[in-house]
Amino acid sequence: MSNKKNSLAVAICPPKDKSKDTDMVNMLLNGADKKVVCGGSTAKVFARIMNKNIEVIISEVRNEIPPKAYIEGLDLVTEGLVTLSAVNKMFENLNLFDLKNDTNPIEYYDEFYDKNKAKKQAGSIIQQIIEQQYHDSPAKDLALELSRADSIQFILGTSINQPDDIEELTNMKLNKQNVISELITQMNKLEKKVYVSQI
Repeated sequence: MSNKKNSLAVAICPPKDKSKDTDMVNMLLNGADKKVVCGGSTAKVFARIMNKNIEVIISEVRNEIPPKAYIEGLDLVTEGLVTLSAVNKMFENLNLFDLKNDTNPIEYYDEFYDKNKAKKQAGSIIQQIIEQQYHDSPAKDLALELSRADSIQFILGTSINQPDDIEELTNMKLNKQNVISELITQMNKLEKKVYVSQI
């Protein structure tokens, strides 16, 4: 994905093959205007490859959402699944116009504007609602970054934290896949240009 205004790249989970850590970092840094990393293990990979420190912003712990962190060169660093799940709920709960049956806000505005203006107007309304309905948190920050972007590249690592037993491992894999799949679905509903890379 080319580096352009209103583009966002989001790295989630480290690569399973550690030899590809540098590839993931390069994909994010060279892929978009805004750069986001989700997950503590993923953040450690980026800090190591970029030779930067991780600063956890403890003062922003709120509403059971883990704190965000700061790594120089990145726009946002958050925890993983808990934050992503909260972001999904934010988009699921957007009652933009009290319309039923999951009416797409872009389709609503299509009646009044051309497609590009409809997307811009819907995006503006979404951002206003997120700003007004939710307390400040890393999940809100991520939701706003997603809502502002016209194109989004998800860079998905295939590694997961190793639990004690096989059943827990299977559940973790399914949970991660479901959360990420739902987020991509939400972005497609908003007619973002979505690109997915696995590494």
